[in-house]
Amino acid sequence: DVDARHKGEHDAIVEVHMLTIWGRISSINVQKVVWAAGEVGQSFERIDCGGPFGGLREPMFLAKNPNAQIPVLEDGDVCIWESNSIVRYLAARYGAGWIWEEDPARRAWLDWMQSSLQPALMPVLWGLVRKVPEYTAPETVAAGVAKAEALMAILDHHLSERSFLGGERFGMADIVVGCGAHRWLNMPVERVVCDHRRAPGGRPCAAAAGRMKVTGGWLDRGAVAGTMAAMRSICLALGLTLWAAAPAAAQTSPTLAADRAQLASCLQTNSGAAPSCIGSIAVACVVAAGANRSAAEAGCARREEAVWREKLVLAVQQSGRPLDAGQRSRLVALQMSWEGYVAQKCAFYAATQREALQPGRQAGCELREVAARVLELERSSRPQTPARRPSQQPPQIIR
Repeated sequence: DVDARHKGEHDAIVEVHMLTIWGRISSINVQKVVWAAGEVGQSFERIDCGGPFGGLREPMFLAKNPNAQIPVLEDGDVCIWESNSIVRYLAARYGAGWIWEEDPARRAWLDWMQSSLQPALMPVLWGLVRKVPEYTAPETVAAGVAKAEALMAILDHHLSERSFLGGERFGMADIVVGCGAHRWLNMPVERVVCDHRRAPGGRPCAAAAGRMKVTGGWLDRGAVAGTMAAMRSICLALGLTLWAAAPAAAQTSPTLAADRAQLASCLQTNSGAAPSCIGSIAVACVVAAGANRSAAEAGCARREEAVWREKLVLAVQQSGRPLDAGQRSRLVALQMSWEGYVAQKCAFYAATQREALQPGRQAGCELREVAARVLELERSSRPQTPARRPSQQPPQIIR
């Protein structure tokens, strides 16, 4: 696998820094930056600002970006704004041999998103999702949809002949265009081109958005555990359907199938005490490791987490079904905030342990948090039994 080889080379030399990303995660431009930071293995803190969070006109923020716009990246003394510039910076500084494109010709699609696709999507987003009055007119929305259809047809044709925008290797342009493609595929409009809800097997441009999960090798490699959890959330937030379409190898794994069945059986047996099933797979896995239990902790916890992650996708999808587009966006933002909290909490907890124990303790912490979140969402999605009305007649007194 070409991508796996590139990732392995990159993982061996990655230099980890703590970055700061300024911007609300609902911004597509912030999403590009967060995804790129995860791909190149950099831990980061993201600070909400812009939109409902405000703060862009504060002197402190203007000192970082006098344009008063998000995103902004801080890397030590370096401060960069403009999303594509930040993606280029991250790729060039930390992503050599992975997402950085040495061939200038392979970088063209990076700006196609900014100059062509994104401007076409904005009127549709503002008119149908954000309900900005100036953009709600049917003819305005229709014009945006028509323009987006034409551009997505170009992307569809390009990807029909290659696996990625630059050829057979994942690159920084796939991050940027993938964010745009996914936004388009989740717009509440009728699509002719690339409608993954109607086209059997999906179309190539639908796969461009799907690369967020399918090619996100950093999700599994564990090089930067705190970043892993945060970037899982990006995949979830950019589209709940992506996580349902996990790689074929994972879907058909006998181990995963057995783990699914084991967890389902435990939950059915302990329907009144579902939390007791958290760790049931991981503990059995660690015990089976014999003398190498400490070394097996992280892998066993990640193994069980994979099953709970599947359930988390379904639970979030179930929670989002009765909501309108705006409410779903808020649900996504809430889920993103939760993921960021879990990543930081578990990374901090692991840092307090002996170095040899840190991977296992962090993985175990994330497993517990994910499983608890699943159970919480499932409880909140269950139909509520209406409260019984008091009898209209006064109760009889039995003497």
